[in-house]
Amino acid sequence: MNIDKILLQSTEKNHIPKNEGSSKQMISHYEIDAEVTDYYKPRVDNATAHEYIRLQEKIVSNIDEKSQIILDIGCGRAWVASRLLPRNQKVISFDVAPINVEKALSTYPHDNHFGVIGDGLCLPFIDNCIDIVVCSEVLEHVEKPSQLIREITRVLKANGKAIITTPFNEIIQNHLCIHCNKPTPSHAHLHSFDLKTIIEEVPSGMQSVTTTTFSSKLLSRLRTHIVLKYFTFSLWTIVDKFMLKLFGRAERLMLIIVK
Repeated sequence: MNIDKILLQSTEKNHIPKNEGSSKQMISHYEIDAEVTDYYKPRVDNATAHEYIRLQEKIVSNIDEKSQIILDIGCGRAWVASRLLPRNQKVISFDVAPINVEKALSTYPHDNHFGVIGDGLCLPFIDNCIDIVVCSEVLEHVEKPSQLIREITRVLKANGKAIITTPFNEIIQNHLCIHCNKPTPSHAHLHSFDLKTIIEEVPSGMQSVTTTTFSSKLLSRLRTHIVLKYFTFSLWTIVDKFMLKLFGRAERLMLIIVK
């Protein structure tokens, strides 16, 4: 794949109205965050590590192996590339922080692995060029969620699929910043979504829009990962659905959009 063929030229970036992208302050924040945070460092808490493995499996289970071009928005530790490159699929690791893209390419070097630095609210790709967009644990961080989803659907091909995950019905806590003396949200989460509010962010005209919740908080609190880590994804899914049916309290929300 020649990635230049799907990248917008500088003269074509007028598809986004002025001031629709992320603020300079937000971009600067994530550039600095990437410099001081080692996303590739193993997670200290085993329960959290298990939860994220299941999250990854949930996303990958929705990606057809016949899909050719996968765009990973907010690539972080580039786990999408690590899982899909062995399937010989083409992965674009996309992030606003240059160091994240550099690490993604150096950690998972492959002829089918490409890196692009940019703003998710102003994707530098032509219309209708991507088969699958993965946007995992990003939506809650951006200033304009509807703009991000609008951009995602713009670059999707007809019948292309967007897979978006975010914390479900999160209660966002604020702390007083010692630098600016203003309330600052924990984990830089700006938005919280439930089954209704996340659909409201999706533009009209999509072929299908579905939502689902998963990852039982109770399973996590009871430290059941000690046993469940030996379960296959299919078997874990059965246990997770059973617990959610009995007790509710899901940790994650998945939005799937088919264009």
